[in-house]
Amino acid sequence: MNTPPISPDIHTLAIQTERLHLRPYEEKDASSLFRMISSNVDRLQQSAPLTTRGNLSEQASKEFIQKRNREALTGKWIFLGIFHRE
Repeated sequence: MNTPPISPDIHTLAIQTERLHLRPYEEKDASSLFRMISSNVDRLQQSAPLTTRGNLSEQASKEFIQKRNREALTGKWIFLGIFHRE
């Protein structure tokens, strides 16, 4: 059974509060994602091993984001980040 796409443009998916912004990761977030995972690798290894293995460098994080965003278009899953609003 094929799952229909959740949204034709995943970047329209966003939730904002006064302090936070929940949205899909963008390529510009690769460096931050890599740093966050690198600094928490021991804790994340058990709960998110695919994410940990997919973010071993900034370039790998960029590719990881691209792949997750392509998968979101097929309805497989959505990879969202929680960001402080500025």
